[in-house]
Amino acid sequence: MLRHRSEIGGIARRAALAARIRAESGRHVLLLDSGDMCDGTPFSTEYRGDADIAAMNSAGYDMACPGNHEFNNTLAQVKKLAAQARFPILCANVREKATNRLLFTPYVIKQIAGARVAFFGLLTTETRSYPAARDECEIEAPIAVARRLVPQLRRNADFVVALTHLGVEEDRRLAVEVPGIDVIVGGHSHTLLPSPLFVGAIPAGNPQSVNGTIIVQNFQWGGTLGRLDLTLHRDDRGRWAVRTYSGRLLPVTRNLPEDPAVAAVVERYWRPLAPKYGEVLAHADADFTTRGDDEAHYNLMADAMRAVSGADFDLQNIGGVRAPLIKGPITYEDVVAMDPFDNTIITFSMTGRELRQLLTRLRPAVSGIRYVVAGTELVSAEIGGKPIEDERVYRGSTNSFFAGNPAFRDVRDRVDTGRVRREELAAYLRRAGRIKPLYDGRRVVREQQ
Repeated sequence: MLRHRSEIGGIARRAALAARIRAESGRHVLLLDSGDMCDGTPFSTEYRGDADIAAMNSAGYDMACPGNHEFNNTLAQVKKLAAQARFPILCANVREKATNRLLFTPYVIKQIAGARVAFFGLLTTETRSYPAARDECEIEAPIAVARRLVPQLRRNADFVVALTHLGVEEDRRLAVEVPGIDVIVGGHSHTLLPSPLFVGAIPAGNPQSVNGTIIVQNFQWGGTLGRLDLTLHRDDRGRWAVRTYSGRLLPVTRNLPEDPAVAAVVERYWRPLAPKYGEVLAHADADFTTRGDDEAHYNLMADAMRAVSGADFDLQNIGGVRAPLIKGPITYEDVVAMDPFDNTIITFSMTGRELRQLLTRLRPAVSGIRYVVAGTELVSAEIGGKPIEDERVYRGSTNSFFAGNPAFRDVRDRVDTGRVRREELAAYLRRAGRIKPLYDGRRVVREQQ
């Protein structure tokens, strides 16, 4: 959380807001999280989730499901975090290969105001490529698992809630293909849903899904707290159903007080980090934002890595630079927000033909290259102002995560430099002193010609 810059978010503020809602009379309140609990901050980088779970424990979370970024840790650390949590971490589709046992509690059933409410968790299969899961876990297809599990839950509960880290489109599919889920609290796609989505019961009249499925998702980075209010009633046949529902996103801003106990936990973990992460590396002359296909923070990253590698071009995966920069002083904390990973710089050689194919398929952020893609066609591609030649061999660089993509499988002269991308970006900024965003049209992506 960039406390000194953006003044949004913060678990101590979220906890105070949740406590205020809990204090409202006549309500049964649950505080839930849909994954990526420990990612993208100095706390996660240094403490590998220990600080995040300690703060969530203090905030009084009731349950959560894991996200793919929890698996950036070792499997031993993932297990440690689950054991440390004073709330159940739910996931029904991840098994440890060594034992064939589920890694997390698959579901819980809670008695709430006379209704039996079942909660279960699902995690995206994209997690298979992450360190803790790559060799040691089996991640089953979430919808297939839900098809088996939900009928069982319906036999033992009156109401079913899924905590998912699948993305909103997969949540829609889950609602359509698996009858019997009343609410989906989702994550992963960072979708801004100002109000809930509703998917009607399919097939019509299915007795297991009287009202259809309500889908909510709370955007990203803790800048809001999602609130969903449900009024349940029991019909003449004794079945529980939703009578009314409403949902909205509540801003978490500097105007909210901090919960003192949670703030004390955060401060305890932050104090040893403050000297390192408060260091000012450079100054930004303007905000690094997105204009069309021009994303200034990606251009900065790619330019910095090409300067480090000395390559003809640099490629960075879209999604791999996690936060933009804001006008003003740039601290090491800001760099970690941009790049919380431990990816190293990889250099390699590839032909122009291979590079053109990669640009068409993956549409990466670039340095040293200008290109235009329209649909499935590469309209133009240049290096150094000249068209890319199919038979010529070019020298490139990228990060170690992106280099794991099959598109890089057959590259030649591949070298892992061992230089951590985040640290090289910090050094680049120190040398620069002042930077300004570049919007130069180097990457243009059109859905169709």
